[in-house]
Amino acid sequence: MSIEFRESCGMANLLRSNKYQSLSDEKILKLFNDNPKGEAKHFLQIEIDARGLEELASLRLQDIKKKRTHSVWYYAFYAIMLGFIVARFAGQLF
Repeated sequence: MSIEFRESCGMANLLRSNKYQSLSDEKILKLFNDNPKGEAKHFLQIEIDARGLEELASLRLQDIKKKRTHSVWYYAFYAIMLGFIVARFAGQLF
């Protein structure tokens, strides 16, 4: 079935969720960035494609991934704490 036929019959709208069609672009992007699962992810992806928000969604996803990484101090703190624990109990193990 061609795209023109589906659009002329209104079949393209059958794939879109009424719930997400009524939301603003900003809300759609926010929901998509919250890492949805299953059906919600599917319908949000369709809505992003239909509205042409692919670039904005990918840019926001990259920003979120950058924010999720921890600083060097975070890892250094836990490495030092692990060193203290090993030093404390190493004498009892050997």
